[in-house]
Amino acid sequence: MSDNLVNDHLAELFGYISIACWVVVLTPQIYLNYRNKTGDGISFNFLLLWLIGDIMNILGIILQKLMFTVFLLGVYYILSDAIIVLQVLYYRKTSSYHPLNDHGEMLSDAYGSTSSPADNDATMFEMIKCENKQKRVVRRIATFWVATATFITGSIFCVIWSLWPTGSPTDVDLSQLKLIPQLLGWTSASFYIFSRIPQILKTYRDESVEGLSIGMFVFSVVGNITFAISIVLKSQDPTYIAINMPWLYGSAGTLFFDFTVCLYLELMCGSI
Repeated sequence: MSDNLVNDHLAELFGYISIACWVVVLTPQIYLNYRNKTGDGISFNFLLLWLIGDIMNILGIILQKLMFTVFLLGVYYILSDAIIVLQVLYYRKTSSYHPLNDHGEMLSDAYGSTSSPADNDATMFEMIKCENKQKRVVRRIATFWVATATFITGSIFCVIWSLWPTGSPTDVDLSQLKLIPQLLGWTSASFYIFSRIPQILKTYRDESVEGLSIGMFVFSVVGNITFAISIVLKSQDPTYIAINMPWLYGSAGTLFFDFTVCLYLELMCGSI
């Protein structure tokens, strides 16, 4: 009984730590957008997919009647999404896009300009340096993609194994799994995971992390980890875990892609 009480308190503690992370998760990116007066560093498709995932997430949470902390997170997700989406739309409407280099300086038109041999050598050196960075990025990202594929395969296997009717007393009570909330939960988790792909592709294509805040992804990583821990500590009952599996899957799966973006930030500008 005492162990259950301790787990309940720890579950609440990690749940509120997760909420604290999500309260401030977008603040670094919003501030960076405000400082640069542009939202070009972040992929709008990334924000759009994230918003769709949050909408489906809150619907699934309500219908499945999950923990109150999970509901609070869902509500705040949508509010924070709305703020940054409106900010990016505002800056895109009021200002034109200007490409930036790795130092945040506006790039000039190459046509009609003159450059000295020293400038050419410096440019060639920067190109080689950038190419070497890209190779390191590709190697490390390939490792994470393999890890992600392994994770997804393992997750599917665990779900099938936990739901397989073996006649054991620890079997999952399928009557408690509501079809629509579960579908919304799994769909939301998929949107969360794949929302990172447009941002990764944009960063790779632009060969720059200018305008992208490392703080946003750090808070996202910590928030997802503590969120998953809070669910597992609350109960290890197979039925409870099965009910919350979509949200655990979404949190854990997103971590791989957030780490990928963090690798970009580390290799391209040494932010971490």
